Amino acid sequence: DMMLGVGGGGTVTGALSAHYTMTTDSCVTCHLGEPPNHTFKATVSACVACHTDAKDTDINGAVTAIQAKYDELKAALTTAGLVDANGSAVKGTYEEAKAFPLWVYGYITEDGSMGVHNPKYANDLLDAALATFGK
Repeated sequence: DMMLGVGGGGTVTGALSAHYTMTTDSCVTCHLGEPPNHTFKATVSACVACHTDAKDTDINGAVTAIQAKYDELKAALTTAGLVDANGSAVKGTYEEAKAFPLWVYGYITEDGSMGVHNPKYANDLLDAALATFGK
């Protein structure tokens, strides 16, 4: 869903990630590599095909920037009582204004790429979620 730019909820409109349109073997291209690593952990060797100077998957600091926003969202959700100290959602029924940022937090957590799958969409989702807290 993240690569397709869908499923984030709210009013954020996503688009196909370049990572989706440029891969020829779906997840295998980045997650198995040559020779197959079978851990499903993304390989930097897949990144250097397009990002020739890549040393890790944090291309141009994109993951670092998304992680910072994610951490800020987690802190805001914790302060609001929607996430506990372990980062788990607090069960309850919430109005949409509270449910949306909680959904974004869970969506990015479950995607597991910290934005690598679709950096623009991840940033847009985080920005919209943070805006509900005035950030």
